Amino acid sequence: MKPNKASKCGVCETPILERNNYYYGKQFTIRDLLQEQSYFNEKRRLINRSVLGWGVVCGLGVEWSEKEKEFTVHEGMALDCCGHEIIVCEKKEVPFKQYEEACLNALKEPGVAECKYVLCLEYHECKTEPVELPPLGCDKQGRTEYNRIRDGFELKIKKWDEACPKQPYGGIACLDRFKHPSEDVKTNISCSTPTLH
Repeated sequence: MKPNKASKCGVCETPILERNNYYYGKQFTIRDLLQEQSYFNEKRRLINRSVLGWGVVCGLGVEWSEKEKEFTVHEGMALDCCGHEIIVCEKKEVPFKQYEEACLNALKEPGVAECKYVLCLEYHECKTEPVELPPLGCDKQGRTEYNRIRDGFELKIKKWDEACPKQPYGGIACLDRFKHPSEDVKTNISCSTPTLH
């Protein structure tokens, strides 16, 4: 499936959706089975992006511990800007001490007025259930494949400038709607997310 790059909005940048046509005697290959999964995943993600948008659906409260210098992210669900569902089922601690030290050192540099970081929740897939396969053909070594792909997430701390995701329809999703550096004003970055309609 290839994305439509000529589109002006995020909806048409969705890959062209195709599904399998079943008939007696059809041979199934890996391509057919991947296409089957991809079709339904892309449809669902399109609806998530276009109808629901992205952000926190429920929960995901964040607490700061001054003593431990860490964030605690609580259980909840979010949708990312690509329409992936992200589910956090148990609270997670994210240490911040090293970033605080890096920030304090950066502020000592001439010309550095501020130092901002953002705590990001990102969709992440990981392969599970490794299966050892025997060598094929002339290969002398076997290989490892994985039986499942698990939906997961990563919690990352990023620099402020690296954390704004680009919207599929050209805008930038601003993290702070009320305070913007003067450079952002000069480049006419709109901090409101435009509608798709």
